Amino acid sequence: MLYNDRKMLKWKGMLLSEHVEMIKMEETEKPPLFLDEQAAEEFNRMVNESYHQSKPILIEVNTFGLPYIEATGIVQSLNSYNGRLILIGKGMFCLKDIVSIRFVEAGDEYGN
Repeated sequence: MLYNDRKMLKWKGMLLSEHVEMIKMEETEKPPLFLDEQAAEEFNRMVNESYHQSKPILIEVNTFGLPYIEATGIVQSLNSYNGRLILIGKGMFCLKDIVSIRFVEAGDEYGN
């Protein structure tokens, strides 16, 4: 190679200031997708409770960025081997893409 390729660095000067601001906003708005040990235990507790007691849960799934997809349902199965969570009548979701999980309350707008 004749020169050190700087990839996107050479194009940064050509971006409009609005684009730079928008890129910075997108980078700061995204919450982390990793779970610490306590959050993982809480996640497992809620999934098990939904499965054994037929309690509906609301999950938010990150597919291709913001906004997140929301799904409400009762856990049909959890396969940690292939990393999939199945909600009754809602489909299959990848565990690593689940951003948040909570129980659906009786008066919750999502609890249909």
